[in-house]
Amino acid sequence: MFIIRIQEYEELNFTYTHKIQCSSRDFIEEVQKNQDKFNSDILIIVDSEQAEIYYNDNRKKDLKNINVWPAKKVRIESNISEFKSKLQELDTVLDSNRIENQKRYCIIKLIRFDDNFLIMDVYLKTKERVL
Repeated sequence: MFIIRIQEYEELNFTYTHKIQCSSRDFIEEVQKNQDKFNSDILIIVDSEQAEIYYNDNRKKDLKNINVWPAKKVRIESNISEFKSKLQELDTVLDSNRIENQKRYCIIKLIRFDDNFLIMDVYLKTKERVL
């Protein structure tokens, strides 16, 4: 796994029409199984137990929104099998005492199952700093 860039005080704003729930162990397999449904970016919210896959089928009605602020944003390039095992280790790399919860908000920018490769932005909700 290669961490390409880390940015603080980022905002995630994602619009979707559909949600798929699955086990956190099986979310990559679920993405592969449903890849024909995805026309644009996919948001996957992963915690220790479950995963939720959100996507937009490009219809204008029934739109829902997910907003996360403030968050650290991490751009990752990885092979798929390595990514699954390393996702939970991100908070140890990223000042874990500022991470608010154990959810990982992952936006898949590019995934190629044939090449075992993905590019993903991972958002981790952080606590707001008090000055």
